[in-house]
Amino acid sequence: MNNVEMVSCPTQIQLCHYLNDELENHEVDQIEEHVENCKCCEARIKRHLDRSAFLETQSGDKDLSSPPELQHYRCLENEVLGCGGFGVVWKMKDIRLNRDVAVKVMKFRDSKKISLVRRFLSEAQICSQLTHPFIIPIYDMGQLSDGRGYYVMKLVEGVGLNEYFEKPVGQWMPKIQIFGNICQAIAHAHTKNVIHRDLKPQNIMVGSYGEIQVMDWGLAKVFREKSASINDQFGPPCQSVMERARQAMDKTAEAAIGTDPYTPPEQARNATTTDSRSDVFSLGAILCQLLTGSPPYRGTTQREVQRMAINAELAEANSRLSQSSADPRIASIAKSCISADPNQRPENARELSDSIQGFINDLEEELQQERIQNERQTQRALEEYKRRKIKRAFLSIAVILTLVTLLSVLYLLQNR
Repeated sequence: MNNVEMVSCPTQIQLCHYLNDELENHEVDQIEEHVENCKCCEARIKRHLDRSAFLETQSGDKDLSSPPELQHYRCLENEVLGCGGFGVVWKMKDIRLNRDVAVKVMKFRDSKKISLVRRFLSEAQICSQLTHPFIIPIYDMGQLSDGRGYYVMKLVEGVGLNEYFEKPVGQWMPKIQIFGNICQAIAHAHTKNVIHRDLKPQNIMVGSYGEIQVMDWGLAKVFREKSASINDQFGPPCQSVMERARQAMDKTAEAAIGTDPYTPPEQARNATTTDSRSDVFSLGAILCQLLTGSPPYRGTTQREVQRMAINAELAEANSRLSQSSADPRIASIAKSCISADPNQRPENARELSDSIQGFINDLEEELQQERIQNERQTQRALEEYKRRKIKRAFLSIAVILTLVTLLSVLYLLQNR
C-alpha cells in the first residue's frame, strides 16, 4: 500500500498485517478509514476473529482457564459467562462495593496489537456514553499488566428475549411493553448518533421484573466526525468495533459468521449507507417474531437466510403479519419497519417508539372504555335486578293483602 487514498478493498494479506499490528501508522489509518465505511471488510475481519476463536476453543484456549487479575475485582467461581472472537466475559466480585459484575477481557493473542486494543476499548467508550436505564452500564475500563484491555459492566441476570418470547401467547401485551422499552433504549442511542447494527433477541436480556438491558455494542457505529479520545496511549478511538460480545462457547465459528434473520437488506448487501433505519428494520424483525413466532427470514441455512436478506424476500413475512391474530395496528407498524426500502420505514427508533407508545395508549384507552362500559352494563343489570326484586316484593305484599282481605270478608260472612 502507499499513501494514496484507498479506493479498493485491502487484500487478505494486508488485513492480516493490520490485525497483527505490522503496518505503519498511515497504513493503519487508511485501512481503518476504509473498514469504517465498508461492511464487507468489517465482516472479513469479524470472520477472521471468530474463526481464530473457534480454533482456540477447540484446542483448549488458555483465555478460558486464566481469569484476569484485577486490583479491586475477584473471580470467585472461575465462571465464564461468554466467549467471542475478541474477548471473554467473566463473572467477578467488586470487593469495594460488594457486588457481582461482569468483566470482559481481551484475548491474549490480541494484547500486543494496539489497533485491536483501541477497537476493544471503543466498545466500552461507546456504551459508557449511552446512559440509559435499558442499556447495560459500564463501570470501569483499562489494561491488565499483560497489555490486555478490559472493561467492567453490570452483571445482567435474567433470560434472553427469545426465552421471554416463549411465554404463553395470551400474555402478549407485556411483550409489547417490553418491546417498547427496547425501542426507547435504541432511540436514546440514535439521539447520540450511535446505531447498534446487531439488534436481535440474543443481545437483549429481560430481568425478573420485566426490566431490559440492550447489550453487545461491539458492532456499534458512531455517526460523527470525531469522538473524544479514550486515552492518549491508544489514540482516537475507532468508531466501528468489530467484535460481538458474549458468543456462546458451544457455537462454532461458522455459526457466528454471516447474515442473521434480523439483518436489513441494505446491510446484508454490504452497503455503506446503513443508518438509524437499519436498526429500525432489526427492531421490526424482533416485533415480527413477537407477533408471529418467527423473524422475517425463515431460511433453514445461513446461506439461505443471507440470500433472502440480500434479495429482500419479505412477502412471506408480511403475509404472516397480516394473517396473525395480532391487532392490525401493531401488525401494520411491524410491516412498515421491515420494508425493503429504508425510506418507507420510520426515520429512527424514536419515531418507532412513539408509534408503539401511541398504540399502547390507544389500547389502554380502549380497554378502559371497555371496562367502563362493562361497569355501566353491570350497574344497569344490578339496578334492573333491584327493580324486579322490589316489584316482586310489592306483588307479594299485594297478594298477601288481597288474601288477608278475602279471609277477613269470609270470616265476617260466616259470623253473621
